[in-house]
Amino acid sequence: MKVSDKVMKVVGTSVLLGTVTEERRTDDWLYVKVDWVETPGLKSIRVNLADMLATRGHEYDLETEWIRYDQLTQIDPKEMFESLGSLYQEDYKSLSRLQRWCVSSAAAKFLADPDHYRSIAQK
Repeated sequence: MKVSDKVMKVVGTSVLLGTVTEERRTDDWLYVKVDWVETPGLKSIRVNLADMLATRGHEYDLETEWIRYDQLTQIDPKEMFESLGSLYQEDYKSLSRLQRWCVSSAAAKFLADPDHYRSIAQK
């Protein structure tokens, strides 16, 4: 695993996706920092962590951002996107022509400007 690799981590029922931004070795283990994509699952995890720290009277420890590499799965986003698409292909085919056009239009807008849609999701 190296900087710029795309990774995934499952926490409870949340699937976290991100990009490795830093790496370091400690005691023969590789640890990495990840820039996570903002998702409802990630927001929920952060809220729960903040509540837990406030309840216990602790402050956030930046060292917890280092994740041991074996807790992550390296992914190929294009391959994953295609696999997810095939999962929903049958549902998509059952939609009316107008519904399929709306879904395709929304996907095309997202692919053309994903940062815009991430900023909307963060609000």
